Amino acid sequence: MPCQDATSALPAGTEPVLGDSADLHSYRSLLECLEAVPEPRRRCGIRHNVAVVPAFAVAAVLAGADSVTAISEWAADVPAEELAALGAWTDRRGRRVPPSRSTFRRVLRRLDGEAVAAAFGIWLKARVMAGLADAAAVIVALDGTTVRGAGTKDGKAPHLLAAMICGARAVLARKDVDQKTNEITQVKPLLDDVGITGALVTADALHVQKETARYIVADKRADYLFTAVKDNQPSLFAALDALDWENTSVAHVMHDRGHGRDETRTLQVLSAPEDLGFPRAAQAFLIERTVRDPHDGQLRPAAAALGITSRSRARGGTPEVIATAARGHWDIEALHHVRHHAGRGRATTARWHIRPGHGRRPQRRHRCPAASRIHQHRVRTAMGGS
Repeated sequence: MPCQDATSALPAGTEPVLGDSADLHSYRSLLECLEAVPEPRRRCGIRHNVAVVPAFAVAAVLAGADSVTAISEWAADVPAEELAALGAWTDRRGRRVPPSRSTFRRVLRRLDGEAVAAAFGIWLKARVMAGLADAAAVIVALDGTTVRGAGTKDGKAPHLLAAMICGARAVLARKDVDQKTNEITQVKPLLDDVGITGALVTADALHVQKETARYIVADKRADYLFTAVKDNQPSLFAALDALDWENTSVAHVMHDRGHGRDETRTLQVLSAPEDLGFPRAAQAFLIERTVRDPHDGQLRPAAAALGITSRSRARGGTPEVIATAARGHWDIEALHHVRHHAGRGRATTARWHIRPGHGRRPQRRHRCPAASRIHQHRVRTAMGGS
């Protein structure tokens, strides 16, 4: 089935969201990162290299475009200075010419999704790290999700594993999880080419695996924090559950009110036993959550979770850091929600339809970094930055 573009919903003359000198520099750095993406076309007749097309797509999505037609219309209205920053082709008269609608449609359909995700991850990480003085402050969340509204050649929904910088919601890497395997085996391929030295890597109960812990600490020179230890690791769960939590004082309290609930989370922390039998374990923790209805004060069912981390208190693993990292891990769940709903509060219905076997993932590739970029802008604005 050929690609069918819906009529654009982008008003004529819509101005780009970005455009100051700092963002022009961001365009150029993005192009440099995207140079690593393999060229899917034959060399003959190419005017725009492969990095230019997704760069224009990201900028257009930031401006509100939600279809190939809208992307091409936005590109046609971009001022010359931004066309140059985005790498637009120069014709014989010296005019900058953006990619055409057919070029966007053809290239976006054929891009290597994992290569694009890796390139965006490098770009986003550089932007986040530029505002941090200490790499140890970086928290990277690992989590997987099944992509709704998309399908593989066999008709099944694809499952993705992602690594994301919490707070900034910047995706560092993404990996397709084949139907014949699972998330556990894909952690190493996901992170092999990602620089996370000094970071604190969070993951849920599924990833509480000795090899994963060893890989994060020994190979990647980072720290792990598993937000929950459950019955899939019975001996480890029993050992943590047997610790003297009853006589351990609460080290940190977090209180949140919103989304129809009044939530209190308490944190207790103990040094991990030397005979725990889990690689590089430094501290164990217990998080207990109580939730009340904000209207009538009625108590809802409470929940508790045991966790473990390789970051000792002496190396910055304070109760505040542990509580923030455990809570921040849910940022990646919010990211998955954005991927599913395309940032518009409704289920995604692709405005540009892809032939069977290709699903809708090309649009999602660009919405994900775009959402990260928007979130970073909102964070800077809230902090009074530029």
